[in-house]
Amino acid sequence: MTSYGLISDLLRGISIGIGLSYPKIIHNYIKVPIGILCVLTVIYAFNQALDLVRFPASVACMILCWLLLIASSFTFGTRRTGILVKFFDIPGKFCLQWISVFFTPAFITLPLSTPISAKEAMLIAAVFIVGFAVQMGGVAYICVGLQWITRQIVSSRVVDGNNILYQTPAFQRDMLIGKWIHRNFDYIVFGVGFIISIPIYFSIGYAMPFHLFTSVITFLIMLHAPPARYRIILNPVLCSVAISWLVYYIFSAIRGVSFLDDLRQYKTGRTYLTLFHVPHTDKITSAPGAGDILTSLMDVAIVSLAMPIYAYRADLWRNAIVLLPTILVMTFGSFFIYPPICHIIGISPERSLAFAGRSITLALGTPFTEALAAMSSVCFVLYGTFMVAMASIPPLVHSLRHIVGLGN
Repeated sequence: MTSYGLISDLLRGISIGIGLSYPKIIHNYIKVPIGILCVLTVIYAFNQALDLVRFPASVACMILCWLLLIASSFTFGTRRTGILVKFFDIPGKFCLQWISVFFTPAFITLPLSTPISAKEAMLIAAVFIVGFAVQMGGVAYICVGLQWITRQIVSSRVVDGNNILYQTPAFQRDMLIGKWIHRNFDYIVFGVGFIISIPIYFSIGYAMPFHLFTSVITFLIMLHAPPARYRIILNPVLCSVAISWLVYYIFSAIRGVSFLDDLRQYKTGRTYLTLFHVPHTDKITSAPGAGDILTSLMDVAIVSLAMPIYAYRADLWRNAIVLLPTILVMTFGSFFIYPPICHIIGISPERSLAFAGRSITLALGTPFTEALAAMSSVCFVLYGTFMVAMASIPPLVHSLRHIVGLGN
């Protein structure tokens, strides 16, 4: 086989790979970005309208979207409403599928946080551990008790389907190359983007493309590389953050810049909400960073939460008598018990208020804790299944299991 033949097979393989990936290219790289821009435009308009009210525009849009879907289903029927859902699912499903990536900015910027004393760190850890155990166990058994009282025990089976790739015999080299490109198309795109971002990073000093592609690539690697049995420990979010820190440190050292100074470019505050309109109270002086891009996509994911809420409205209604009392108990405890106890034992007021966000899931808790200048916990998100099993909590309806998680 001559070099000409190899080059010919490679070019034909690339053509075949692009042809096989054509539907993915149209959907993921054209339809989804257009849909995301449309959703961000609507959220931006709501944010301008709610300028005088300190309420997250993304959450307001989520609630409004859910109400509109409910009203549409009653007025026009489920089938016609499904057409609207189908269009909104284009950006919505994508953002919900990759919502874990959007959590990484909160972890990446941890080295920039205000230092904390060892005493206060131990107090926070003590409150967290004790409160976690009491609240998770209490909420779980409240759900079980209410289910028993109302005799509405529902069994839920969650099937975890693994993607099975159909592998065809290798008849031709170009076909093998084409199928390999099709299977790894996203990796190739992000890999090329990462390579292109390196000279931009060193030449003009703009770190957003380099930071963004590094975060996404490390997450994709840690999502698929570790064996399934080790993913509870090697969580993709935490491991990708650690690897990203290492990459950022190495490249900032090569560039001759402090690691922390380089990390400050990761999230500058220039999101889509402040891209054209910067409030006088905000100290925003630079271009958007990678964290600002991912934070903007998080807002789209928050609005997209209206879709699963609408889709599972029947299940939520059937379990309303179990869900509502449990949510009220958690909300009361998080808002009116956690902060006073933390303040009494010596935790600073700012960090005491942070515990008020313990009853809110991370996607909605992010804008909530930002309004309080606080933090949020992800322990149940990362290790909830293991904790429920260790606590010997009886099987719960799938939606009720997530209510247990909301407590922490």
